Amino acid sequence: GDYLNDMVVLETGTNSWTRPAVLGNIPSQRGETQMVYDPKGSRMVIFGGWANRWYDDLFVCKVGDVVGPPYSVHSITPNMGPITGATKCTITGVGFKSSGNQATVRFACVKGFLETPGDVTSDTTITFDTPNFEKFGPIAVEGRAGVGGKSLTNSVVGFNYFSVTSCETTLCFGPAVINKCIAV
Repeated sequence: GDYLNDMVVLETGTNSWTRPAVLGNIPSQRGETQMVYDPKGSRMVIFGGWANRWYDDLFVCKVGDVVGPPYSVHSITPNMGPITGATKCTITGVGFKSSGNQATVRFACVKGFLETPGDVTSDTTITFDTPNFEKFGPIAVEGRAGVGGKSLTNSVVGFNYFSVTSCETTLCFGPAVINKCIAV
């Protein structure tokens, strides 16, 4: 058969294979290559291999943007709040406690992003107050978390900011007017 030098990544969320862009010098085509993942450096270390002769070279591939940190986010509760911020939220996920006790939560939209501190309360929970998003307006945002100074998650949670209205000047106001919102 033919020897290869391509890189493919299994996206576990969609159970599909992707081919990320690879920059820099890549190894020549070969088989029987030894590889190890370095979780502290978020890199693959590749040594040697065979292609009609034995290679004794070493390559390092930084894969942090592909594999992400050793934790991930799954959901956020509640998933909406006023643009004025200060909504007490809980992000659930896995692997938080192994990386530290303090978190940074980033809310991003096409107009920009804001970060706010959070507390890791268990291996599956981060609690925080949403940042004031008035400068960006009512908008849907993606939330990511970084724990213990490590990189932000590749996985995201969705949060929706809504406008704050005044009952004195509005016939109908508040989050209950948003589609699928149930007042309790």
